[in-house]
Amino acid sequence: MRLSGFRSVGADPVEITFEKLTFLLGPNGTGKTAFLQALSRMFGFEPSLRRVLAGDFHVPPGETPGTGTARTLWLEADFAFPELDTDAAQPTVPPHFAHMRMETADSVPTVRFRLTAELDEDGEVSEELVHVLAVGEDGEPIRSAAVNRFDRAAIHVHYLPARRDPADHVSYAANSLLGEVPRCSRTTTRIG
Repeated sequence: MRLSGFRSVGADPVEITFEKLTFLLGPNGTGKTAFLQALSRMFGFEPSLRRVLAGDFHVPPGETPGTGTARTLWLEADFAFPELDTDAAQPTVPPHFAHMRMETADSVPTVRFRLTAELDEDGEVSEELVHVLAVGEDGEPIRSAAVNRFDRAAIHVHYLPARRDPADHVSYAANSLLGEVPRCSRTTTRIG
């Protein structure tokens, strides 16, 4: 995942890789929460979590938020499929990964998503989520395709922010995860 201009991350892109088990450790204000919120802005389990807010745009030191300055940010997430790089029989690939690409003939297939947002002088936010289909020599996207709602909703990130009260944290986590049960059962019913 890469971020630029998002919350505590300035214009210079910052990258983080996720493994099967990833820990984000560091003092307050170093961007741990920013990465998790960025994932929620891209793939939050509720549509309301998938909206970039005016407060998500990085404000450099010395500037005042809301000063009528236009700002931009972008978030990228790559999904890699190393299991497709073997000679074994392959499981099917979900249809929303039809935008897979490979950097070289022997590289691992990936899908890259990029969320770009702009904050205009009036405080209005516009955003666009795309599949990155090709990049230039500098790694910047040169060809893309819009991500439709169905494809975006097929990936769910469940970010549970830390709560100071353990009972409140357990309640919040249980409610957010239990809220998915009816949605999952409706999906299963429609497919079946």
